[in-house]
Amino acid sequence: MYLLDTHVIGEPRTGPRTNRGVAAFFAGLHSADIDLAVQTIGEIRHGVEALRRRGDSSQAGRLEAWLDGVVEGFGAHIVSFGLECAQLWGQLLSYGPRHPLDKQIASGSSMILRLLRALPRISHP
Repeated sequence: MYLLDTHVIGEPRTGPRTNRGVAAFFAGLHSADIDLAVQTIGEIRHGVEALRRRGDSSQAGRLEAWLDGVVEGFGAHIVSFGLECAQLWGQLLSYGPRHPLDKQIASGSSMILRLLRALPRISHP
């Protein structure tokens, strides 16, 4: 399972300029292996609204259409931010206030790891 960063999920939108390493990474994945943090959706929405405020409604519309597709396509694979994540985020912020959003995303991914570790082990024949 991979929790993708905003920049990674947006890289394929660059078309022929897409980083070859990122393209190869995506080519080797199954959609069930990819998750997004809800904060990623917020970051992309922020980009849409920033474009609108600058008067670039055309680009804002394209980005918003892409965002709608991301939300629809990832659906249950968008990781929410709940109370346990908030508690862990507060702990991470105590180490320093820099990059608060990244720490918020890290707290969500830590909770995913805790849940996965709590699952019973599956043995394969």
